[in-house]
Amino acid sequence: MAAIRPLSFLRTQPAWWSPARQQGLVQGDAPVQDLDEPPVLVLALAMLGALASLVPLAVFLALALGERFVFGAGGVVLGLVFLAAAGGLMRQSRHAFINCVALVLWCAGGLLVLVNLGDVADSRLGVLLIGTVSALVLMLGAALAQMRWIQSLMGLGWGMAVVVSLMALQSWLPALLPLQLDALLPALLWCLWLRAEPARLATPAQRWSRPRWAAFADAAIVGVLISNFASGYVARAIFWEQSGDFMPWAIPAGRALAVVVVALSAWMLARQWRARGTTNRQGEHSLLLAGAMLALAAWFSTGLAVVGLVAAGALLAARWRIAVLCALLALVALGQFYYHLGWSLAAKGLGLALAGALL
Repeated sequence: MAAIRPLSFLRTQPAWWSPARQQGLVQGDAPVQDLDEPPVLVLALAMLGALASLVPLAVFLALALGERFVFGAGGVVLGLVFLAAAGGLMRQSRHAFINCVALVLWCAGGLLVLVNLGDVADSRLGVLLIGTVSALVLMLGAALAQMRWIQSLMGLGWGMAVVVSLMALQSWLPALLPLQLDALLPALLWCLWLRAEPARLATPAQRWSRPRWAAFADAAIVGVLISNFASGYVARAIFWEQSGDFMPWAIPAGRALAVVVVALSAWMLARQWRARGTTNRQGEHSLLLAGAMLALAAWFSTGLAVVGLVAAGALLAARWRIAVLCALLALVALGQFYYHLGWSLAAKGLGLALAGALL
């Protein structure tokens, strides 16, 4: 019986490669799957064992060493020591328990460094610094780790850290905040990464063609989606309030950009599917009609822009689990769309009924 793969919803296992190769749709060899990846149950038990071993030890060290080794320069040094030890363990071992210990040490070291940088978090520059440091630490962890489940976790956090960093960077130009460039730019880069995937798979000797970086990139875009959808609106409002500049044209510009992104994503998806022979003209028209409806809804719920762009890339590159996640987030956005309308209840009900019938 095949073992259950951890975090499989963040990864794309090329199970479709063999039948696609038989049909002549692809050429070359698919990346070899890592058979050393432990099952989820083994990882859960190993993580419980690592926490049971390290948490009491951490409390003992904190009491024995005192606050000067936890806060201030001592805390930063101790955090760097933890990061170095965890990096060495992840680099040298593929054992589940040792990697869980390394992951706990890595998180503890990163938190110690970030906590001691927390005094600058009240400023935009401080938030940018913390987000950038977090992204660099997570990228380094993904490069050192040998297990793909750790790289997926690092990618998930990296995507969130990148959104925070770009959001803080945009706050110096408050007019850019409603444009959601902090999430749209990573989504666009991910689509370009997917577009170059066939060339990477054709040259497996290249560093970036390794499957672990595909796992990292897919997990990163999930982090971008979650962070943008969960707290993107609130964070942008806070940054805008701190900037003190209100530009009345910025919000309509953001809404218009969301409409354009969703419409272009649907058009690109329909065009590519038509070129590949995946759908006929009637199916293409249905897809374009659904895209037009979602583009109209994106005027009121701008979060659909990032979701639509990622969904188009996921559907074109066979990232089906990410496409399902985009569908669920789109349903949530459409549910919020109801409350963004300043219409009467009867008009809202009629409008949603018509939109649902068309979709």
